[in-house]
Amino acid sequence: PRTAPVPPPDPLELQFDGSAAPLDAIDKPVTRFVELRPALEGQWTWTTERTLVFTPKASWPIGQKYTVALDPQLVARPNTLLLTRELTFSTQPFTAALVDSEFYQDPVDPQLKQVVTTVRFNYPADVKALESKVALSSAPLSNPSQKAQHRVSITWDDLHFEAALRSEALPLPLEDHRAEFQVQAGLRPEAPGGATERPLSATVTIPGKGN
Repeated sequence: PRTAPVPPPDPLELQFDGSAAPLDAIDKPVTRFVELRPALEGQWTWTTERTLVFTPKASWPIGQKYTVALDPQLVARPNTLLLTRELTFSTQPFTAALVDSEFYQDPVDPQLKQVVTTVRFNYPADVKALESKVALSSAPLSNPSQKAQHRVSITWDDLHFEAALRSEALPLPLEDHRAEFQVQAGLRPEAPGGATERPLSATVTIPGKGN
């Protein structure tokens, strides 16, 4: 299958409340008087008189705090004073969530019944990190302690932003059951960055023969 294109990294945009760029500097690279700490390879450019943009060469590191240091000489215009010397921001940390959890009955084979859910990430995820952290159990609503464990298959999208979790074929119980997906903490992104710190869980009702 054809792999979806990887989107370019988002640029960083600084907005000034008045005309700041020297008139001959617009649409040209800025190589002095502005610094990103820690350093990241990329290019600063004045796109308008009030807008300074940093375009990184590669993706932003995950969960990293940055400082932008501005020198007054950056805005070398008559009657213009730079009051802000430093700005700070952080890139988004790595997160995961369970979505679209439901009971599934195959429309072609009504005997095939499963529970499904999706793990959705905000960055491409480490495939191997998920495999050992997924569990699925079910129990009758009338007796929650009578748990059964079920096998789970995992299917990823091309860019590893989503992992579809699907149970093995389940027998139709006599009464309603409660199925619970559990995903342990410690999921990691493909790129360097911190792991998830909290476990995930989602519940699905498996209807019994009387329902």
